[in-house]
Amino acid sequence: MATPSRASRSDRRRSALIWLALPDGHNQGRAAAFLAQAGLRAQGYAEGAPADRPCLELEGVACKVIRPQDMPVHVANGNFDLAVTGQDWLADHRCQFPNSPVIEALTIRVGQVMNIGAIVAKATPAARIEELADYLSRGGLRRPFLRVASEYVHLADEYCRRHHLGRFRIIPTWGKTEALPPQDADMIVENWEGGTTLEANDLKVLDPFLQSWPCLIVHRQALVGRGERARRVRDVIARLSRAPCASAPSPDPARAAL
Repeated sequence: MATPSRASRSDRRRSALIWLALPDGHNQGRAAAFLAQAGLRAQGYAEGAPADRPCLELEGVACKVIRPQDMPVHVANGNFDLAVTGQDWLADHRCQFPNSPVIEALTIRVGQVMNIGAIVAKATPAARIEELADYLSRGGLRRPFLRVASEYVHLADEYCRRHHLGRFRIIPTWGKTEALPPQDADMIVENWEGGTTLEANDLKVLDPFLQSWPCLIVHRQALVGRGERARRVRDVIARLSRAPCASAPSPDPARAAL
């Protein structure tokens, strides 16, 4: 009988585990608090720079730390069974892939809610997004297209289309988006919490169209499948739902907000 290759043995060991993706960055502390409220501890994750593979005190579950914006596509492709990301990144993913099988399993209301909105320089002659659309339709911009900067490339694109902002170009960013208007962007689609950064950059919010909490996401099939793996995924969700900050999600709030 042929001996299994090292790669196939590794794949078999991996498939025996339920894989949970945990976020780095500003969501790290909130994800750690969520796990703690569920009575779990992830060694190497709670403080400071997280280990790439923290050890979660839950049998049969392995963890890896990745960027929250990458999580929905990884769950869709089956690389992870579960992931703690943000509702903002799930909304951006759904704008790119409207038929994605990734859904929200738990809303995690820990820390302060994140706001996402359409933001312009204070000197822009508009107080609401409808006024900006009217200003643009009258040629007030004096350039052939609206420059929209955002980390949420797909969310920003769909937002501009739904609000009939005419010709526009999306400028992808990877941080410090608030520093771009008015010289390098006419509008940004950006997140904020307290608003002090927006004020410091002389910006104003035209439309706060989305509020985003952390959330636990899962492949839709895992919630309806009859196999052993789907059952185990549902068991992990039930275990994590013990956290007081966790609750069942409302019906697709991210899409409704657009």
